[in-house]
Amino acid sequence: MIIANPIYDKAFKRLLENERVACFFIGTILGETVLSAKPGVKEHTRFDDDGNLTMMHLDFEATIATENGESKTILIEMQKSNSVADIGRFRRYLGDQYSQKDQTSGENRFLPITTIYVLDFCLPGINTACLKVSREYTDLIENKPVTGKTLFVENLTHDSFVVQVPLISNIPKQKVRTRLGELLGVFEQTGFTEKEKEIKDFKQPIVSEEIKDIVNILHYVGTDPAERKELDEEAYYRRYYEFSYGDVGRKLAEKIMILAEKDSALAEKDSALAEKDSALAEKDSAIAEKDSEIETLRKKLAEFEGRG
Repeated sequence: MIIANPIYDKAFKRLLENERVACFFIGTILGETVLSAKPGVKEHTRFDDDGNLTMMHLDFEATIATENGESKTILIEMQKSNSVADIGRFRRYLGDQYSQKDQTSGENRFLPITTIYVLDFCLPGINTACLKVSREYTDLIENKPVTGKTLFVENLTHDSFVVQVPLISNIPKQKVRTRLGELLGVFEQTGFTEKEKEIKDFKQPIVSEEIKDIVNILHYVGTDPAERKELDEEAYYRRYYEFSYGDVGRKLAEKIMILAEKDSALAEKDSALAEKDSALAEKDSAIAEKDSEIETLRKKLAEFEGRG
């Protein structure tokens, strides 16, 4: 079946406008049962100085079924990007979301945040198509997990999920048949029918009704004249960006990331050295104080012996 490439912003946005698809997408990435996924109040599309679309940012208030039969509401911060240089904007939008309150229930409360990043590039040293970075409560006194949770921690920390689209084709065949593998397979960057890569010939077996919904939406985006026109316009911007910056831009962005990681490592090293210097300074101070006390005792002893 001919479908639009879902990594394109036009197609990706169309998918997530369908609540059933949004619930399936979010729930599959998180490994949870999502009961509802309502679009948040914020939606951003990032353009660079030349008008090239580089990042899409969507919010959802998702209601998730819990193990005890109840439900919880969390804020899903979803960002899709084809540029490493967007990392700074990821941080800024995340900061904005920490001030975002519940919009659907009408209650004046802050929601726990979970972030999902869909990247059309690879992170250095991370060789998986789908990465989870999770929080764990640990009792450091007893060195054991803590089972209880508190809103203070839930509202100020978050889990993150990262999809690296270029690595989807590396997923082992036995994993492709899983719920997650089936979803990611739709995003695999293979089977293109055109040089521009906005259209794919999707040949993956359709097992679930949710994947059927996804494929049908993408088929519509890829074949309807009006939808296809918008997709072609985005493809034009992508080609222009690739022509203007291409490998140079990607390599520069990768160098920026590597340097940032090195700076972070050096900062940690400097912090460790500073702590060590501080400990040595305290030790020197204690030794100096002890030497002073010894000198005082020597003087007193000399005075005592002089009287004798």
